[in-house]
Amino acid sequence: MLGAVLLAGCHALAPLLYVPAPIWSMLFEPGSDKSIGRDLAAFEEKGDWAGMLKFAQARLETDSVNHEWLFVCGYATYQMGNYAAAKAYFTNATTLVPENAVAWIFLGETFRASGDPRRALELEQRGLRIDNRSALGWFFMGHAFADTGQQRRAAEAYQEAVRNENEFVEAWYALGLQSAKIGDKRQAEAALHSLRQLAPARAEQLFVQLQTQQQGQPPPQR
Repeated sequence: MLGAVLLAGCHALAPLLYVPAPIWSMLFEPGSDKSIGRDLAAFEEKGDWAGMLKFAQARLETDSVNHEWLFVCGYATYQMGNYAAAKAYFTNATTLVPENAVAWIFLGETFRASGDPRRALELEQRGLRIDNRSALGWFFMGHAFADTGQQRRAAEAYQEAVRNENEFVEAWYALGLQSAKIGDKRQAEAALHSLRQLAPARAEQLFVQLQTQQQGQPPPQR
């Protein structure tokens, strides 16, 4: 389902990729064929990334400089774990439309997923300079900060994510875990409370993780 959390990777804090429901509408111009969004949502719901890629590549054959379809190709190849191809697609999208914050943010996350979180921070910061209210941008920044050992800044980034999108389930989950990691019990409990209102099953998973952390874990990381 469009807007679902996409379990495409193994990040310690949260799934790698989350796409809020409006993302396709952000990419395509108003008045675009609405069936495009339905088609992409169907591919996403099935996890048919190869199908999504083929669908987008067919459109690029007739419009090779269309940044929306370049982005979709990047998104699909990222989900397939082909980070080199994803970087190329996202890079081309940012070259064509440098003010496209979403493309910069996803380009950064692709670098993080392929093992370069410092480069990811640079790219995601560029995207956030264009749109500093992007919950997705702050969410991915949280991942990159955590991967570079900046644990408190990671928690702050997740806080920005939920501040900008209060129903962002995975950002609340990540905030809860990260807050516990730095010893902020109050914030961890607040995140758990918010998550219980939004997604009880996910909240239960967070509760179990928090309980596990309390049992014999190392001192908080600052």
